[in-house]
Amino acid sequence: YFPDSKYVSRLSIPGTHDTGSTFSTSNTPFLATDWYITQELGFREQLDAGVRFFDIRLRPNGINGAGDPTIVHGEHASFSTNFSANVMADIKSFLTTNPNEVVLLSVKKDDGDYTQLKNAINAIINSPTYSSLFYTGAALPTLGQVRGKIILLDRMGGLTNGLSISIPDNTHRAYARNHDIIVQDYYNLGTDSCLTGNCDANKDYKWSIVKGFFNESNAASSNILYLNFCSGYMTRILQTPSISDLSNYMNPRVKDYFKDKLNTKCGVVILDHITQDLAQLIYMSNFDVFTPNTW
Repeated sequence: YFPDSKYVSRLSIPGTHDTGSTFSTSNTPFLATDWYITQELGFREQLDAGVRFFDIRLRPNGINGAGDPTIVHGEHASFSTNFSANVMADIKSFLTTNPNEVVLLSVKKDDGDYTQLKNAINAIINSPTYSSLFYTGAALPTLGQVRGKIILLDRMGGLTNGLSISIPDNTHRAYARNHDIIVQDYYNLGTDSCLTGNCDANKDYKWSIVKGFFNESNAASSNILYLNFCSGYMTRILQTPSISDLSNYMNPRVKDYFKDKLNTKCGVVILDHITQDLAQLIYMSNFDVFTPNTW
């Protein structure tokens, strides 16, 4: 294991964008899947594969929003999974079995009434079932402070025991919280007309930003957490936006970057359509030798 004194920010952490947007749980069959499906693996499957960062998008559920919040992707795509019954239950089960691990949990409102959703999430976070799982400090923690726990990244504002973060829309680089969390979430790559003769020009630019973040985080010596969204979409002329078009380009490059690397500290690597092999490769790159899947 890593020493308890090691900061979580000084790791390379596999993560998923729109973690709950899976085809198997979709309630929105009328939408083209490549508009909104981002993952194949379920919550527990991702954890078992090595994923340690969840990007959860929610809307209120039930009368006056008092029910278990629903997983959504934007305003139009919803799923048959819920925050407490699925996300939190799977994380708790995983951490009970693996008490040396830690999970970073980003929570954002994608649809519905803010107050209703905030109250519903806080009721779950503060419930006897889950309250002891959350890290309650204000600073970015060491591993020793959060083994067996959840670090909540609050993208809504007003959540209990969360580190409040704000991510500007489509940002190439921004501070999400004071000066200790830096984010890249350039997700809308626009339309690539191929007029330059290089139909991958927009994706090449996105990859240059992603790779630059890897290198910057890896070289940093202070307790700064980098959130690096490798996810996004682009549109070709006369075609609809495509998520997999970018992930099919990006994921092999991420794999090549981490291949044969050791002792990395590249921050949170947030991907669409993650596979077990890719998650494991990022996870294993933290060690000075190829090591079994554990911190």
